[in-house]
Amino acid sequence: MASDLGFSNIFPEAFWLHNNAALPSYEVDRRIQFRREFEITSVPEKVLVNVTADARYTLYVNGSWVGHGPARGVQAMWPYDEIDIAPYLKPGKNVIAALLYHYGSSNYTYIYEGIHGFLLAGNVNGINIGTNQQWLVREAPGYIRNVGRCASQYAYLEWFDCREGESDWMMPEYQCKEDWNNPPEEALRMPGCAPWTNFIKRYFPMPSMEILKPEIRESGKLISGNSWQEKKHLAQYIKADTFIWDGSDNGVKVFDFGGEVVGHLILDVESPVDGAVLDFCCFEAFDKNGHPWINLKGSSTYGGRLCLKHGSNHHELTLPWGFRAVMVIDRTGGELSVAPSIRETVYPMDIRGKFSVDDERFTGIWKICLETQRHCMYDAYMDGPWREFAQWWGDALVQAVNTFVLSTDDRLLVRGHEIVAARTLPCGLTYGVAPAVSPSAVLPDYSAIFLISLYAHYYQTGSTELYTKHRDVAFNIIKFFDRESENGLMSVDKRYWFFVDWCRDLDKQETYNLLAVYGMDKIAEIARETGDTEVAETCEKCADRISAALKFTDPAPHAAAMAVLTGRFEQYHEKWKKEIILPFLKSDHKIPRRPSSYFSYYLFEAGKILGCDAEIIDAITRWWGEMLDMGLTNTPEHWPENFSAGNSRCHAWSAYPMVFFRDIICGVRQKDVRWDKITFKPLGIPGKLVEGVFPTPHGEIKVRIDRRNGVVNDEITLPPGIVQA
Repeated sequence: MASDLGFSNIFPEAFWLHNNAALPSYEVDRRIQFRREFEITSVPEKVLVNVTADARYTLYVNGSWVGHGPARGVQAMWPYDEIDIAPYLKPGKNVIAALLYHYGSSNYTYIYEGIHGFLLAGNVNGINIGTNQQWLVREAPGYIRNVGRCASQYAYLEWFDCREGESDWMMPEYQCKEDWNNPPEEALRMPGCAPWTNFIKRYFPMPSMEILKPEIRESGKLISGNSWQEKKHLAQYIKADTFIWDGSDNGVKVFDFGGEVVGHLILDVESPVDGAVLDFCCFEAFDKNGHPWINLKGSSTYGGRLCLKHGSNHHELTLPWGFRAVMVIDRTGGELSVAPSIRETVYPMDIRGKFSVDDERFTGIWKICLETQRHCMYDAYMDGPWREFAQWWGDALVQAVNTFVLSTDDRLLVRGHEIVAARTLPCGLTYGVAPAVSPSAVLPDYSAIFLISLYAHYYQTGSTELYTKHRDVAFNIIKFFDRESENGLMSVDKRYWFFVDWCRDLDKQETYNLLAVYGMDKIAEIARETGDTEVAETCEKCADRISAALKFTDPAPHAAAMAVLTGRFEQYHEKWKKEIILPFLKSDHKIPRRPSSYFSYYLFEAGKILGCDAEIIDAITRWWGEMLDMGLTNTPEHWPENFSAGNSRCHAWSAYPMVFFRDIICGVRQKDVRWDKITFKPLGIPGKLVEGVFPTPHGEIKVRIDRRNGVVNDEITLPPGIVQA
């Protein structure tokens, strides 16, 4: 059979493979193994394969871990990866193998369409190694399902019986057992079949694959009954456990990676007995006594169980998780020797932005922001790698701004727009997290941020291509705002979730309307640039109508900040600066209607416009300095006084101090599209020498800000194409 649906150039002589013979109607938390043997006499210089799966695959060649994918997306435009497997091949017998993972239900990273599949196309020295009837398939042995979700937003606990599973199934020397079968011809489906009716090639790099090892932090005794022998959620066991941290190394150990890591947890365990049980639980934080601070609500507990065989056991988790430390619990007193590690899978960003100063406060804040940003980038901008792994679009805008301090790489921002735009409601709104199907994920304020993020890309790159591509999606959002504001301000409609900010006593209507005004003003600017008068005029008419209806009788800090950013209400600027922005910046951020660490980004941006530079830097050194004092290695989801075991300790919507170090301390501010024009007015740091490098589409801007010995000596080097205003 040959494909005639237009995909023969992507997947020639290849077919979707399934394993419908086993449990065809039960897909939840399912794993399937695929394997293909072939022989070659010589290894070509390059062997490209195109590979994808629904939902995720891990690819092996001759036992080597090659890659994990595909990137998240929607089935109607399903992602695939192009991988060169030549470095893993050898003369003689070779094996290409894959472990398919299928969620079997929707979450905040994946939309379930009722079917799984694995698809690979490739050719080695004239041998077709594409997925067809020459492949073998089986249900992956050893995995125990129905053990609960780690979190409703993402993944399941992972339980594995090493006595039944086989760690060498992807090796050339492995001898296949009777449970392997060739797929029947009726199980082969052509590329282009539903639901994967089209494909998109990954145009950003595969994640890193570095192996990282932790240090042992503490150990102790485990006191518990026999409840662990029942089949239930891991959190229920830990609730019943008592840990005595006396260093006795008798039943429980904690391994610390020293900071957030993202990837596939690997457990190597030596067991003196057959049937020993090892539980493991991943977490991000330690309590005030330095012990694991684990969320035991059951809905956000990442971990699992290994049932061990006598001797050496090796298991690598199917999906990437984000965490800092892992606690391992020997349930059977088997005197287990445990060596955890992680295969890191983060976006390999080319970090060129630099900030250096002989001051631990400033360098420490820069470092935790950079590390947080790096660990919240995978195949999308993630709000945090622990618990959710989700691409919330309000978070993504701040993350994109953070990225542009470090790199000119816009690919995750571009890809994020594609995923958000792929699914919209009939009314024109987008989902606030994508891909997702949750009705609670429809946030009209995040639809406004979709408009703002289109402008952020245009302002950074100078390209209108992304706007043109998503013009209709943007226009439908604008038409929703236009309809909703026919009588003045848009309402906070109970049909949707208006997030705006984590602020319990915030009247969200004013800020929501201002977000929409700001977004429409920015889209109008791009539309005028492209000659799109229909969109521009609709934006301007709607934004004018909403602006005229705003009264500002008692604006929250959120509303005042957004109003300043629009530039439409300059008559209030001095009043708001004195009564709202400066009191906020000078506070301990514990004020009425206080903005979260996320929304404070917009207050800092407004403060820049109002000339509050010194106060912004002072606030950052105090507030983020408090994070350093607590021993945090990343920027958290909330201000420290709001911490709980369920909060993320690595959340990139709080990593934006880098932006203000560039803009204020180093004084480099973008003043035109594509960085064609900048201003240079550094604040510096008293008594210190600051040096910085900041990438732009034109090249790197380099600064040297010297405030030592009472001298003011500022130097800047600009690449060709940038004018200093």
